[in-house]
Amino acid sequence: VAIVFDILGNIWSIKSKLKKCVPSKMKRMDDMPREQLMEMMKRLNVCFFINKDMRYSLTGFRSVDWAIKYGYCGSTAVGFSQVGVVINAVLNDLDTATKYGERAIEIIELTNCERLKSY
Repeated sequence: VAIVFDILGNIWSIKSKLKKCVPSKMKRMDDMPREQLMEMMKRLNVCFFINKDMRYSLTGFRSVDWAIKYGYCGSTAVGFSQVGVVINAVLNDLDTATKYGERAIEIIELTNCERLKSY
């Protein structure tokens, strides 16, 4: 039950940060350890998704938060797309969800990350 409240709090918080989440106006992450952590978070996200674990959404929220704070990298795109899925599923807000999906595509294009195009 506590995780549900955490997810709802994160949804409202992250939804309000949408205007800050414009990749073309954000800096690119230049910290290799953080980029590696983002990659690990992306892989953890896949495990949560496969196991239908509710913590799936929390990794997306953390990715977007880190992108706002430290900049974006290729793995950040997965977090942006995740947040869009969760916002649509929980709030039925397709407009905001679509904007997060568009931000994910923009990150993929900015980073030229071919391996993420299949996600």
